[in-house]
Amino acid sequence: MLAATRSLAWPSLASVPLLGLLTAAIYSNTLDVPFVFDDTQNIVENPGIRVASASPAELWRVAVDSPKRPVAFVSFALNERFGSDRIYGYHVVNCLIHIVNGVLVFLLAAACWPGAQTRRTVGFAGRAPVG
Repeated sequence: MLAATRSLAWPSLASVPLLGLLTAAIYSNTLDVPFVFDDTQNIVENPGIRVASASPAELWRVAVDSPKRPVAFVSFALNERFGSDRIYGYHVVNCLIHIVNGVLVFLLAAACWPGAQTRRTVGFAGRAPVG
């Protein structure tokens, strides 16, 4: 009975750093890759992401001027402002975005299917799975 009522939050929380490390390992070989596909037109040749400061007004202008991808273009503007044309910074930010999104999807899945974790623990304790 103890195994069935035990909280399973720690395996999920312990998995978060592992998920982050796995994502970083997967994307680590992309950090020095040059811009590809639409990066040239969206970053290199885009004067709209060049900002004099990282003020909210400047960033708002970037977002409004790029209605299709405002968050991405604000990210590009911040990268351009603080890292200039160094490709490494763009790839690090991209990797961090993927890590955060991976963790959010993992936590959402864990919140939507909490019973799956309980059944696994009950089965591990030697009892038949419930349900």
